[in-house]
Amino acid sequence: MALAAGLLLAANVGIRWMARNSNPRQLLRQISQGTSNQVFAVGNSVMAAGFDAAAFTAKAAAAGEPLTAFNAGLGATGPIQHLLITRAILRAHPEAQSIVYGFFDFMLTQPVQEDWRLLFGNNAMVFYTEPAIAARHETSSAFGRWAFQVVGGIPMFAERGAIWARVEQLRRDLGQLGLPPAAVNRFGRVEDFSPVENTTEGSRRVRTVENVASDVPLASPVVELLGQARERNVKVWVVSVPMPAAHRKHYASPEWQAYFTLLRGKLAAHGAELIDASDWVADDALFMDALHLGPEGAIRFSLRLAETIGAHR
Repeated sequence: MALAAGLLLAANVGIRWMARNSNPRQLLRQISQGTSNQVFAVGNSVMAAGFDAAAFTAKAAAAGEPLTAFNAGLGATGPIQHLLITRAILRAHPEAQSIVYGFFDFMLTQPVQEDWRLLFGNNAMVFYTEPAIAARHETSSAFGRWAFQVVGGIPMFAERGAIWARVEQLRRDLGQLGLPPAAVNRFGRVEDFSPVENTTEGSRRVRTVENVASDVPLASPVVELLGQARERNVKVWVVSVPMPAAHRKHYASPEWQAYFTLLRGKLAAHGAELIDASDWVADDALFMDALHLGPEGAIRFSLRLAETIGAHR
C-alpha cells in the first residue's frame, strides 16, 4: 500500500510538473503580468486567431483613440473558461475599458456541459482557476460542487490532458507513417475543423428555429461575464466573427437573422452590444481552415473592428 501510495503521489507530482506551462496558465500569467491595456479580446480559437492586437491598436491610434489591446483568446474553450479569463482581466487591469467577446454559431446560448468529468485540455482550467465559480455553473447540487473542487485538486484527473496530448501526438505521428504530411496550422490539423462544415444545413436550420421558438436564454456563464463587466463599467462588444463563404450561407438565412435579432435583444438587456462581422472577410483565401482567419485576414478584421468600435464610443 505504501508503494502504491508513493507511485500515485509521484505520478501526480509528475503530471503537475508537465502541466506547469499549459496554455491557460501561460495566458493567465500574461494577463496578470502584462502591461496596461484598455481593450481585451476574449473567446475561443476563432478569436485567438482572428484578433490582431497590434493592428487594432494602430488603427485606434490613427483615429485619435489611444487604446492598446491584448488578445486573451484561448482555443478549445467555452463560456465558463471565458468568464474565468474575463474575471482575471478585471482583477489585474483596472484600466480596462472594453471586452471584445468573439463567438460563432450557438456558443452564447449552448447549454453548459454538465458532465464536468469530460473536461480536459484547455477546458481543465476550471479546476485550478476559481473552481468555486466554475462549479456553480457545472453542477446544481451541493455534493457535485464539493466533488468538483476536491477532484479538481488531483492532477491525475484535472491535468490528464497533459499526458493525453502527448499520447495523441504519438498516435497521429504513427498514423502518418508512409503518408504525405498532413496540413497543419497553429491549432492542429486542418482536416480536424472540417466536421464543422459537414454539419448539414437542415440540422443547423432546425436548431436555429428551435432556439428562436423557445426564446432560448443566454448561457449562465455568459450572463455572469456580462454582469461582471457591467459592474466595473467595462463595455462588452459581442462579435460574430468572420466565417468562410460556406459557413456564411446559414447566416444569410431568415432563420438565423431571427436568432441574431433574439441575441441582440438579450445582450442589450445586459448592456452589451452585438456586432455582426461574419462577412467582413469575404476572401476565403484569407482563412487558414474552415473556421480560423489567417494572419492577413486577422489584420483586416481587427482594423475594421477598431474603426467600428471607435465610431460607437
